[in-house]
Amino acid sequence: ACRAPFWGVPRVHTDACALCRPAREALAAAAYTRRMERPGFVSIGRWLRDFRVIQRYWLQWGLALCFLLMAAAATLAVPLAFRRIVDAGIGSPEINARFLELLVLAVVLGTVTAARFYLMSWLGERVVADIRCRVFGNVLRQRPAYFETLRPGEVLSRLTADTTLIQTLV
Repeated sequence: ACRAPFWGVPRVHTDACALCRPAREALAAAAYTRRMERPGFVSIGRWLRDFRVIQRYWLQWGLALCFLLMAAAATLAVPLAFRRIVDAGIGSPEINARFLELLVLAVVLGTVTAARFYLMSWLGERVVADIRCRVFGNVLRQRPAYFETLRPGEVLSRLTADTTLIQTLV
């Protein structure tokens, strides 16, 4: 029921009532602001649970973690390889073997880092694509009253901007 008075008597208006639209828009904006201010809204655990990010791509996440650990180990081994070169000495016959070890270590480090970067980029693209599909599907299921309070172009622009931000973070 509309609370817009007509000669002192409350009237019942339809959803398209021009007198009620500003009040409905203000209520919708206030509800949206309250949802955004809740502390649990930005929880990463809730996000992971809702979108099933780890469950859907568990093999890729595991490989990325393995490549990350291997890259960290190779990075930590570089100073040790240099120490072995210095300890061997310039005139030593084993200096060639020590430089070969350093070369193999550099190749392993580069390969593992490239694989980790590729997997994380791939995962970021897939996660954002899944989020976009779910969100746009949800927008399409909204009632017409939802689009009366918020313009569809504004909603889709916000969604595109938010998913692009998520993509840069992931």
